[in-house]
Amino acid sequence: MPDNQTLIAEESPVKFGGRARINRKHLLDIGINDGSQVVLSSKTKDILVDIFSDELVEEGKIIIRGEDMKKLGINESGSVQIQAHSKLLKPKALDNLL
Repeated sequence: MPDNQTLIAEESPVKFGGRARINRKHLLDIGINDGSQVVLSSKTKDILVDIFSDELVEEGKIIIRGEDMKKLGINESGSVQIQAHSKLLKPKALDNLL
């Protein structure tokens, strides 16, 4: 199972950022849950968004809100890599430092 995939961006009619939609197959392929935070990466920038499955989104595509497309520096049909987001420190790791 790949830990990331590259998808083709389409702009959402909703302009405010923070969410993206992909076909459920991609969630399963990457091993992430509906509503999880993911990292979207372009050639120049990485951002965090909440990801949701949508059967109306074609396989190989991701629907990204306009504000997030601007942050990534991409236009429609631009390439975006998606991967699960993992926190750098887990609470138990802090116990060892105290």
